[in-house]
Amino acid sequence: MYSAAASRQLLKEAMRVVLSVLLGLVLISSPSFGADFSGLVVSVLDGDSIEVLHNQQAERIRLNGIDARRNAKPGGSMWWKTSS
Repeated sequence: MYSAAASRQLLKEAMRVVLSVLLGLVLISSPSFGADFSGLVVSVLDGDSIEVLHNQQAERIRLNGIDARRNAKPGGSMWWKTSS
C-alpha cells in the first residue's frame, strides 16, 4: 500500500491531468476559433498575412493552412536573385 505522502502525490498528479484535459476541451470549444470576422483588406503583408480594417482599426490576420515563403530579411539574399 502507498504511504499517505505518496497517495497525496498521486492525487495531485491525477488532478493535474484532469485539469489539463478540461482546459484543453474548453479551449477547443472556444468560439474564438473560426469566429466570423469581416472588414476591408488594407494591405497584404506577405503570402499568408493580411491587414484588415475592422472597427476603424487595422488588424493583422494570418491565414491558417497556407504555407507561404516569408519576406526576405534586410541584408539577406532573396530567393529570386542570383549571386554574381
